[in-house]
Amino acid sequence: MKKIALFTTFFSTNGVSRNRITLANEFISMGYAVDFVVCRDEGVLKDEVSEQSKIFELGSSRPREMVLRLGQYLKNEKPHAMIASSWPNTASAILARYIFHRQMKLIVSEHSNFLNAPEMTKRDKWLLRHVSRYLYRYATQVVVVSDGMKAGMCDVTGLDESDIKVIYNPLRQLKKTILSDTDAELIDWWRSSKTVLSVGRLEKAKDYEILIDAFALVQKNINAKLVILGEGGLRDKLEQTIKRYNLNDSIKLPGFRKDTASFYDNAELFVLSSNNEGFGNVILESLSHGVPVVSTDCESGPREILVDGKYGKLCDVGSVDRLAASMIESLNQAHDPEFLKQRANDFSPRKIAQQYIEALFGLG
Repeated sequence: MKKIALFTTFFSTNGVSRNRITLANEFISMGYAVDFVVCRDEGVLKDEVSEQSKIFELGSSRPREMVLRLGQYLKNEKPHAMIASSWPNTASAILARYIFHRQMKLIVSEHSNFLNAPEMTKRDKWLLRHVSRYLYRYATQVVVVSDGMKAGMCDVTGLDESDIKVIYNPLRQLKKTILSDTDAELIDWWRSSKTVLSVGRLEKAKDYEILIDAFALVQKNINAKLVILGEGGLRDKLEQTIKRYNLNDSIKLPGFRKDTASFYDNAELFVLSSNNEGFGNVILESLSHGVPVVSTDCESGPREILVDGKYGKLCDVGSVDRLAASMIESLNQAHDPEFLKQRANDFSPRKIAQQYIEALFGLG
């Protein structure tokens, strides 16, 4: 039995962790052994990892220590292949493989352009660009999660487009749980009007300020209520914006929820207001529940998932008026849920897992 190792930081709520858990479970169902190699063996999604997966903790996220400890794992466990996700894990995996286990197949997978991270200084960007240009050529395959990321990754790594493969993220199968009394009351409140949903961290990249501004315009035309599921550093600022519009009775920020399925089931519209995305997993989740989507046309996944607007509305990044107009138009239109679900099926875990297996071993 061939063994695939998945290297990520920890089992956090971000899209990378969710996607890796989905892939791992699919690899197991296909007959592969799966190890998780993590910097920290923690996170709210850990209980979603299959009992058939082994977990190896490195105990450090410092690049030098990661390389040495990852190398020890490679020497002892000798996986046939590894998928390493996101800088600097990708760079550490390349070095560890080169030093300790060159026979192993290695995919390095980037889910966003790491040079766009807001905390990056000019010195950091200069250093990372030069390190990437040297290291990434030694991976078996470089993978990005959308076509829109390809040009940027070519610029960062110096690789040709033919050297970079696009493999989309898999659709995560959402599990329903018994709702808490709090969430049951929240959904009852929500369903008394047109229901609008957004899901994501309360951080700058999601641009929820723009969504709240746009929703204030929607409220002048349609009796609607907005729920934003997620937690993050901008909660206080967003709550102040909601209060300024006097929308406390129309917008709720209940925090992070593992069970989002019940909210998708009751949503009449999903909105993604981001100014930047690597892919946009939540759009897929919405389509899989037959919920219409309005999204900003941000780099780099939404346009590809929605096929240039065929499966949902796209509007300019940062445009309050266009976002509000698209939301109003969508809420007033009839939609075919089955049409939307068919698009989500294009990203089934089996289809995506098979693409990774082919990239690693040349097998369909």
